[in-house]
Amino acid sequence: MADNADTIANVRSQVKILEDEKRDVEDTLLSVSSDRDELEEKCELADEELRELHEKLESAVGMGVAFVDKAEKYKKDVAALTTKRDAAEQLAKEYHIENEANIAKCAQLEQTIASLQQEREVLEKESKAAIVKANE
Repeated sequence: MADNADTIANVRSQVKILEDEKRDVEDTLLSVSSDRDELEEKCELADEELRELHEKLESAVGMGVAFVDKAEKYKKDVAALTTKRDAAEQLAKEYHIENEANIAKCAQLEQTIASLQQEREVLEKESKAAIVKANE
């Protein structure tokens, strides 16, 4: 009977140890479940943040493409305006040369006119003198 009592005490002690271990396993399981739930929530938040970042990236890429398109258009516009400016500068040079030539022609014409006026004055004086002489 003493053996039975020792065996029962032994079994009870092992049951208590197993119950303690069971409680520890349940606590660990509860902790693991809690950690898993927390990790799932963090994962969902990270997925949402990743989606938002992906949308922002797509938007930024779209803006970048639009910026590059505008830059290309501006580059073409600048090239066209540069061509027009060069043509305008060439015309300005040609007009300047033509203007200088016209100024020189005007100076020659002014000299010719002054010379003709002097000749006319001389002829008028000579004519008056001839008329006066003829009338005498």
